[in-house]
Amino acid sequence: MRHHLVLAAVVAVCVAVTTVAITGGTKAAPGLEFVQSGHWIYNSVLETAFHIDGASKNIDAQVRVPGAPPATTVVQTDRKGYVLSRDRIVEFGKSDLSVADPIEPPADEQPIGLEASGAAYAVYPLAGTIARFGDKPVVAPVGGRIGTPVVTPNGTLWVHRLDGGQLCQLPLEATRLSCTATTPTGHTGGLTVVGDQAVFVDATANAMRAVSEEGLGREIRVGLDLPDASVVAANDVKGRVAVVDPDRSVLHLIDAASALRGEAVEPPISKRLRPGRYERVASSGTALALIDEDSDTVLTLDERGEVRRTARIPRISPQEKASRHEVGNGWPNARRHSGRRHAHAAGEPGLFRGQDSRLYVDTATGEHVMVVEDDGDITPVKVDGVGSGHRGRSPHARPSDTSSHTPAPKPREPAERPEQKARPERPAVRASRPGAPVGVRAVAGNARITVSWGGASDNGSPITSYELSWQGGRKVVSGSSRTAVIRGLRNGSGYAITVRAVNAVGAGPGVTTERVVPGGPAAAPPNFRVRAISVDRHLFTWDRPAMGGGTFVTYLLVRDHGANSKEMTRTSQTWGGLVEGRRYHFTVQAVTRSPSGELLYGKKSVLTFTADYGNLGNDPRVVVSKGAKTTYGDTCQEDCHFVEFRATGLKPDTRYIFRVFSSEWGEFNRVILTTDANGMEHEDSRFPCSATGQEVWIVAEGPDGPIESNRITW
Repeated sequence: MRHHLVLAAVVAVCVAVTTVAITGGTKAAPGLEFVQSGHWIYNSVLETAFHIDGASKNIDAQVRVPGAPPATTVVQTDRKGYVLSRDRIVEFGKSDLSVADPIEPPADEQPIGLEASGAAYAVYPLAGTIARFGDKPVVAPVGGRIGTPVVTPNGTLWVHRLDGGQLCQLPLEATRLSCTATTPTGHTGGLTVVGDQAVFVDATANAMRAVSEEGLGREIRVGLDLPDASVVAANDVKGRVAVVDPDRSVLHLIDAASALRGEAVEPPISKRLRPGRYERVASSGTALALIDEDSDTVLTLDERGEVRRTARIPRISPQEKASRHEVGNGWPNARRHSGRRHAHAAGEPGLFRGQDSRLYVDTATGEHVMVVEDDGDITPVKVDGVGSGHRGRSPHARPSDTSSHTPAPKPREPAERPEQKARPERPAVRASRPGAPVGVRAVAGNARITVSWGGASDNGSPITSYELSWQGGRKVVSGSSRTAVIRGLRNGSGYAITVRAVNAVGAGPGVTTERVVPGGPAAAPPNFRVRAISVDRHLFTWDRPAMGGGTFVTYLLVRDHGANSKEMTRTSQTWGGLVEGRRYHFTVQAVTRSPSGELLYGKKSVLTFTADYGNLGNDPRVVVSKGAKTTYGDTCQEDCHFVEFRATGLKPDTRYIFRVFSSEWGEFNRVILTTDANGMEHEDSRFPCSATGQEVWIVAEGPDGPIESNRITW
């Protein structure tokens, strides 16, 4: 009962989603959601959580939270912050900095903290438990140990169950996990996010596959021999997936974005790192950061693996040094997850990606943070109080700007007598950089984003311009502007736009919008094909197109300009009753839902052909039938028979994947087989099945594309 009450308490304290910028003392309009332009860090020496503004590198807020140990993590939504230590969760308000009573966490381990547009998460990988903070809080059990989690731009959390190999998602609207795919037994690897697509890098198979609510996508060979202990960055760097071989100190960069789009792929890049121990890597989207655990050094690299900066991680306090050797504090040196070291394990520095896409390296006691910019520059900041945070002076760090201060007014003095000499005029108040824009909003369109904002305080010097920046671009508009349209963006890619005001003194703090995804109609499905599979049935197949930033809903297959149509979610469909010798016109298109909820009908692929069954015997085909009666474990007893199939017309001596489906279960079995010298394969005792009343069929996948069999009712 006590445990259930604890879980209920965790859920009860979780409110609000996405992150608001606390810069320049500016308050957000009610209901407005921002991406936080910065990062919270817990200083265990001062027992205080501090907010670092990512743009200015200044500390602009703090809240005292006594009693948390080193290696404590802080995550945030738009209204709340959550201090996550092993033995408790402490919530505080970001507007009034009020601290709530601590509550017991749902698991006895230091969690991994993640932030995304629409959510913040605490993931307990050893216990297999997820706590989500936001408008729809939830504590979700996974049911076993999990690897390093990732979050897509829409706030969906993806995890890899290490025991069973399932890949599971927790969307923002969901209250429990949905395990949509399973990795091959015994295969190791890690999840990553390419653009807005979750991808599983299979180190055992030297391949990667997209992961979605529809399951695993096609296998894409990476052209490398990856070790089982590969460390995979959670986000791509300009379309490339970064994979570290920790045993050989080698960084691999794989052109994933082109492969997922079905385009020509650039060869992988492999770079040998200087000798060290590299078990953590993170991407800002345009730069990489790696931590060398042996030398306590941060390396930043570009998308081609060229080193941009190196800097030593500050370690100043005896408490921090001691924390590396404490076993009883809950971060033993041996703790690893899926080949990767837990952030902050054994008192080591943490490596985090903020919602502003900057990377942050936190020392375990929180006395220093290092800010990694999109270009790889590193700025160390000492964390010791509001207004007193300052940048380091190391040659590898960006030089510090000189802040302007407004002198305090002198106390009022009695009026001077007429005979006295007039006093000199007081010096004018010195101007400073402008404040933050207010009410920053972003609305996505087709390959464009419209950004609007309210004016920033000029702080004594007129605002000359507003600067808008995002991954891969920058735009400057006049100081009188309150809106701007950014064009030429890629549909389907997420963008967070930072807006800052500029005057004669310099640039003010930036406010970053929530990540939005430009979206248009889906592209035309490629490789639209048809072939006869029996004397009265044809099989249509196509490949998944680019969805243009929308959420996939269905495919629409139409015959003869609307004479008949079918909807389906798979990329194949059988069609019966076509008359031999008659000419037919078919189209297929994807239907998506835009970020605003509108249904969008994608571009059409067109196929015009004449039905011909004359060469049916020479075409690849798979015929399914109900085989001999059998039993299998406790799940297949009544009406349990083998699924028997014969495949003919396939390529000789070639490997094919034979996938078994039922209308209710989906894919429930598969095997890889090699055809004989005549291109034939026959199996009658491999697939036990008790799918009474369901349709059962097989799809063979090989070099000549997917080949769907006939369907039988079991």
